[in-house]
Amino acid sequence: MEPVNGTIDPLFPGFRAQSVAIPGGTIRCVVGGSGPPLLMLHGYPQTHAMWHRVAPRLAERFTVACSDLTGYGDSSKPDGGAGHVNYSKRAMAADQVAVMRELGLTQKLFARGSMATVEFLHQVRDTPSIGDGLVEATYWTPVLDPEWEKRW
Repeated sequence: MEPVNGTIDPLFPGFRAQSVAIPGGTIRCVVGGSGPPLLMLHGYPQTHAMWHRVAPRLAERFTVACSDLTGYGDSSKPDGGAGHVNYSKRAMAADQVAVMRELGLTQKLFARGSMATVEFLHQVRDTPSIGDGLVEATYWTPVLDPEWEKRW
């Protein structure tokens, strides 16, 4: 089911669901909060939903965008192309830069899951003005959730 732009995402209270047009498809994301932009990229095999417990807290200080990488969740799943170029880390990074631009957000900080480091590095290398920092987020959930041990 295609998300309706501007609707509230039930997993992310106060966040707007977006289906952002990029060259060659769309990227699913949720956006909420106010302050400096913070792009949160998921790891493998997750989707943007991995951030649902952390993002509302961060939205108190940042404009948080949690998006799916190309080919994940409700984002477009384009043909791989020659040598799977459409799923290269560089292409997926360019898609996320396009998302932030389309949303009118200047990227400054990134949080990532286990897989998104390469996308971040390509974003900064290809568009140096977009990134001021990387937040290692692989272990945030246990740190921010005092009841995490009960969930294991």
